[in-house]
Amino acid sequence: MLSVLTINHNNSDISFLESFSFNKDSIPIALKQLNSIEGVEEAFILSTCNRVEIYVSGNNKNIDSEIIKFISNFHNISISKKAPITYQFMYGKDAAYHFIKVASGSDSMLLGEPQIINQIKESYKIATNCNTIGKSLHKLIQVALFAAKKVRSDTSLGNRVDSIGSLVTKLSK
Repeated sequence: MLSVLTINHNNSDISFLESFSFNKDSIPIALKQLNSIEGVEEAFILSTCNRVEIYVSGNNKNIDSEIIKFISNFHNISISKKAPITYQFMYGKDAAYHFIKVASGSDSMLLGEPQIINQIKESYKIATNCNTIGKSLHKLIQVALFAAKKVRSDTSLGNRVDSIGSLVTKLSK
């Protein structure tokens, strides 16, 4: 089953989010640790300035606790399952729908922000090189990228070319 832990701008303050972020050098190590969890067959991490998302596919019935334990140990910071709204778990179709929204830019802090596509592609490349992408996550990522392209080309969301950085620059002028 597909599961995702998401810590993002919608459910967490920025300092909490930053505490659990991954850089490009730490993602391969993290993916290998995730993949070593019993019942985890595939793993993918998306870590940007506005979100940390851990996608896993497998058959571990206790995956919530395992991912919380993993991210807490990896960053040496406790994250409690009883914490106030600071993260969210989604499963199956809800997790897939969430990823499509992320890829299309409709779940971004700046609606339609285009940088997320390249961030997903880079994270996918890292996970592929670490051999943590299998059929399920490969298909999810391909469908999400296809949907994002469709949204960007067929709706007004694609007309927005601003990123947070370019918007800040425009506003400061």
